[in-house]
Amino acid sequence: MPKRERESELKHELQHLQKKATGDVYSRISDTATQGRGSEAGWTSCPLCNANQKKYALGRGITMHLEEVHTPWNPKKAEKARRQRLKRRIQGCVYKVFQQIENQKGDEALETFQDEILGVVPMKLEAEDRNRYQQRLQQHYLGDVWNRDGKYEPTKDEISKWKQRVLDIATELQQEYEQNKSAESEKFVRSGLDRNGRKSETYNDSLPSFIKAAADGNLDILEQMVKKAREENSLHALLDTKDRNGSSAEHWSSGNGHLKCLDFLMKVTESIGYKEKITRRRRDGKTSLHYASRNGQAEIIRFLILKQVVDVDAVSGDGTTPLHLALYGGNLESIQCLIEHKADIMKRNDWNCGIGHWIAISIQTDSQKIREILDYVKKIAPCTFEIFGTAQKQGHTSVHKAAQKLNKSFIQWIAEESKSWSSLQRNCVGAPDIGDNTPSDIWLKMGGDEEFASWMKNHLKW
Repeated sequence: MPKRERESELKHELQHLQKKATGDVYSRISDTATQGRGSEAGWTSCPLCNANQKKYALGRGITMHLEEVHTPWNPKKAEKARRQRLKRRIQGCVYKVFQQIENQKGDEALETFQDEILGVVPMKLEAEDRNRYQQRLQQHYLGDVWNRDGKYEPTKDEISKWKQRVLDIATELQQEYEQNKSAESEKFVRSGLDRNGRKSETYNDSLPSFIKAAADGNLDILEQMVKKAREENSLHALLDTKDRNGSSAEHWSSGNGHLKCLDFLMKVTESIGYKEKITRRRRDGKTSLHYASRNGQAEIIRFLILKQVVDVDAVSGDGTTPLHLALYGGNLESIQCLIEHKADIMKRNDWNCGIGHWIAISIQTDSQKIREILDYVKKIAPCTFEIFGTAQKQGHTSVHKAAQKLNKSFIQWIAEESKSWSSLQRNCVGAPDIGDNTPSDIWLKMGGDEEFASWMKNHLKW
């Protein structure tokens, strides 16, 4: 191959690798064009994972994967491995170029290298040897972010660029899927199928029979299955049965309020010396108490706490507590039950979201019940500003979260409560988040009415 053609190929490969190395070096995104599970939206493999062919739901699924695995300031195993592969390839490219000019006069060859291949990279500095110059070229193509080990605090510019990068990837994948969804592809699986290309089942239809009996509260079937498993010496395997999301029979009986089934399952577990499995967790770290709390099952909550099966402040994988999920579920009796049993009202999850944030995004649609929860929290909280006015990692206070959910009654309650706060505190609760959005901005973006947004902006300065 002629020298100039060889150099052209190397230049092209370096530019391609540089784009991969530095193109996705910034932070998070919350929405994409398509929302929904892959069986409804279609599935795609991740373009940043290279050999990993696992499929993720178009829209929300692939976006969450990009956030969780490839966010540069919190890289996981797959992202670290990807960086190392790219780093080795870039180093190899630069080394090949230097090999080609090894037998030529140093400075003259480097000038050719500079002009024809590297373009914008600064020339070799005076008194800088070839090895140091080679390292500097590699660093240029890798980008500064590659020199940061582990986690670090991103700049606003990095956050903005990564947010746009993730949105671009999700949008490009969606467009490519729409253009090719009628054809077979290794990259995509069409909607109506599961991620492995099989006909999709609903969540309930996919439940193993043991889990289904616990979910339905069918104690007779549970007893029959346990009896048969004892006879076949397969009881451990039966108790370890999980659904496709990693939930156990105890999770389902707790979440659906079937106390007799839960009590039976726990006694069976204890009877075979399987005590550590009583506190079994889902793959995301949630316990039975989390599900009972989320679904407002106060009787189950009392049972689990009094049995000392799980700590009242047990945290999931992201630091979420049962109280957080009880507030999200919006059932006052469950909330009171947890707090009466010493649940920590000041505890925050890994995103620094506290109980105020969880009330703000509650699925409870009855505004009067939301107000009752807010009034109850006010009675027990040492300072309502610390509960409702402080921001989490994305700069969202509870008011930002309420605006996302168009929770007007919550915002009105906070507006009244904030009259007892200092002017600085009132300003903090409605300050722009890290994306420079105020609560009124978010309200409008989520389709809220302009009149209420104007009231927040002009009357409250939010």
